[in-house]
Amino acid sequence: MSLLPRIQVSLSAGLLLDRARAEDDARWPAAVARERQEARRTYAARCDVAIAQQVAERAGPPGEHGVPLPTVHQAAAMDLTGAGDEMAARWRTDP
Repeated sequence: MSLLPRIQVSLSAGLLLDRARAEDDARWPAAVARERQEARRTYAARCDVAIAQQVAERAGPPGEHGVPLPTVHQAAAMDLTGAGDEMAARWRTDP
């Protein structure tokens, strides 16, 4: 088995990905901008949920040490983010 084709692909992958992103930008600028904005919101929301979960885990059971129970909306956001993580994990194994 020759490793040369694999090495060539690995060396050019970054350049090809950048070129494909530039082509997408040129063809569909509105869609690309919308996707980037959505990715920023999703990332920020996931970071917020992770921080909230860390705080809750360090404080012990809900309501102890002055940490209030999450509101209905906060609990729903945490559940929704968890469902998104689960869906992404399943998609990686079976797209």
